[in-house]
Amino acid sequence: MTTPKEHISHNPIGTMLITLYYAINIIMEDGADAPKLTGKLITDRKATDAAKPDVGDGRLRGSLMRPKDSVAGRPDVKEVLQDGNFVVEKVLNVEHDEDGLPIARSLEVDRVRGLSGTLARKTKIGFVSVADGLGGAGSRHVMADIDGTRQERTMAYIAARKAQEAARNVVDANPQILTGTLDEVRESLELSIRDSFSTINAEEPPPSPLKSKLLKDYPTTFSSAVVQETEAGKRVMLFWTGDSPLFVFTPDRIYSTYTPGAGDAVMGEEAIHRDHYVLNAQQLDFPPDTPLLVVAASDGVLKLGAQEFELAKEFILEGVKNNPPDEIGEQLRASYQARKELGSIELDDTTIAIVGSMKPGETASLNSESPIQTIA
Repeated sequence: MTTPKEHISHNPIGTMLITLYYAINIIMEDGADAPKLTGKLITDRKATDAAKPDVGDGRLRGSLMRPKDSVAGRPDVKEVLQDGNFVVEKVLNVEHDEDGLPIARSLEVDRVRGLSGTLARKTKIGFVSVADGLGGAGSRHVMADIDGTRQERTMAYIAARKAQEAARNVVDANPQILTGTLDEVRESLELSIRDSFSTINAEEPPPSPLKSKLLKDYPTTFSSAVVQETEAGKRVMLFWTGDSPLFVFTPDRIYSTYTPGAGDAVMGEEAIHRDHYVLNAQQLDFPPDTPLLVVAASDGVLKLGAQEFELAKEFILEGVKNNPPDEIGEQLRASYQARKELGSIELDDTTIAIVGSMKPGETASLNSESPIQTIA
């Protein structure tokens, strides 16, 4: 494993709006013997937010560019669920109804190279996303427009759904963005989240008598991963804030953003909330023949027992290995419900999104006892 290196871009979002859609240009490096970890971790979030335009009032002056057509029927995008690639999106348990619906996609996209719009070689794209509204920090209720009706919901409920709306606006409306560089994809997701949150139509709640810094307007975790596959290799981009874990399973190693002992106070500060839309970003590069299982989950998978991470990775692989792709989701749900009936878990909203990038039968090569590398 090579030493992690920082991957930094100084281009502001304002200068990226045109180039993101029309001039995405990614060069995949040749696969090496060991994956390289690169990326940018945002540590000074206040400084980062202050440097971005139009953050102060939570409104987006511009708008994420969206073509009129969705993925369906577009000649430059098609769904890919062959050669062993598969996706799973499943709600495993509902307790507080503060998780957004999970998202998992597998697409083949014609990459755009240059302003002329010349199509380059095709890229297979895998995408997963989850969002878990923070019920403590976002426990205040508001009247809001939801699905065409006026409803009373917690800010956490609304936030998770707006974050997932933002993810869909990228993967379903602008999938070619996902063939871009780490910074391009991160900035596109952040922009889309800001755009989505700016459309919240809700009455402002009365000021809370509590002065706790944990209270936030529309707080939610957000965790997403993009898998880019070309002849040169496989690249996994991880984007997250808050405690919804991301996992990358390979035959030799397990990578995860899980951080033991991260408390609610830390998560509340890091999570998305109004006027704060900053994502951590890291990247892993693998040889083209590496079997990959990429998973985004809400933190309910970490509440299966005292050994949080150990039980989570075993639970995931038990559901995936040696099961047909179309049965994985139901197998995971049944396994969760069995634990629930035994009373052996801390009940919470639990959602999961999975993309498998491998040949048929290669799930058997994944091992829950593989060495673990934390991405943080």
